[in-house]
Amino acid sequence: MIQNNKKVLFILPRFTFGGTVFSTLNMLSYLSKCNLNIYILGMTHQGPVKALYEDYKILPESFILSALTGDYKNEKSSIRKILFLFIEGVDFLLKKIGYNIDKHIYRRIANRIQKKEKFDIVASCQEGSSTYLASYFNSPKKYAWYRTEYSHYKNQISAKDREYEQHCYALFDKIICVSKTTRDDFALYFDTIDNKIISIHNIQNTDSIISKSHEEIDDQRFLTDKFRIVSVGRIAPPKQFPKIPEIAFKLKQRGASFIWYIIGDGNVDGQFDQLKDKILAFNVDDCVKCLGGKINPYPYISHAQLIVNTSSYEACPRVVIEAKILKTPVICSDFSSAKEFVTNSYDGYVDRIENLDTHIFNLIHNKEEYSRIKKNCDKYVIDNDTIFKQLSDLFLA
Repeated sequence: MIQNNKKVLFILPRFTFGGTVFSTLNMLSYLSKCNLNIYILGMTHQGPVKALYEDYKILPESFILSALTGDYKNEKSSIRKILFLFIEGVDFLLKKIGYNIDKHIYRRIANRIQKKEKFDIVASCQEGSSTYLASYFNSPKKYAWYRTEYSHYKNQISAKDREYEQHCYALFDKIICVSKTTRDDFALYFDTIDNKIISIHNIQNTDSIISKSHEEIDDQRFLTDKFRIVSVGRIAPPKQFPKIPEIAFKLKQRGASFIWYIIGDGNVDGQFDQLKDKILAFNVDDCVKCLGGKINPYPYISHAQLIVNTSSYEACPRVVIEAKILKTPVICSDFSSAKEFVTNSYDGYVDRIENLDTHIFNLIHNKEEYSRIKKNCDKYVIDNDTIFKQLSDLFLA
């Protein structure tokens, strides 16, 4: 075991289902081999995945931080709901007059925690609020994980925040993008700190993924003899799940026999509502099934004949990599990093979303082609050793 006494704080925006939470968890399982003293700061303690982090030291919840970043709807206590709404309302009004109280609170919380714990390294696990909070720590080293494409992300934040981020990211020693594609994209907008921007793929706990994939499936809706297609992810705009019913409709019209399962929670910007409406509008409720969020999605991925990723953009598509570990063929929409993880026409397909039905239909009906793709998937071995060396160099330097 590597001897080390560094205290490292990882800042998570929340403990809900999603790539950041699970990718960080996988990374920590490997970094534990470095004998680091690992602490977790959840900006809100909401979410069912918190229990999976109990092997690490989770800092106590900050109520004000949780109120600023959490969702009052997820609070069971009526008093907490009222207080959350009040704080959210005050925050909203202050921002209307140009006063951002969030950053003042982040500074006070960071100073208080750092004074007490004296962390050697502070790492933000995701862009946005967790990175803003991490920037206020005065630890010897600060790292920021970046898990999206800045070309898309910049359009979701204000011009003032874009200007602030130029200052914010300059305070970090390293910005870790989770693919080469997103690293190059990020550097286009932060060229003055190009030397700080690196790419490290998400490390995967392959033993855990394979072991969990053998667990029993407890959802009877998944038990079918038809061709099983699975899509996994938080139901949010980038995933484009409301486009699935139309693809399913095209497949039905061509005579395909299948069930398409969507595993994920959330209703960001009404995406789940739109998905349900489209399922009814295209009359595909017999072949498109929403199973909700699953703490362990791996048995579903393993027992699927096909994983389909419909995203408009992904930095490092976790589900795609997990599918490859479990030897399940993948079809992806043509987001910019897709071909970094799927070799087109070798272990899957990458194409525009309006063309996905053709590839899906082909794999359902062309058994020789499916067998060829599946045999190539069976050869896949993830290079965790290289990723772990990159991570250990980062945290043990």
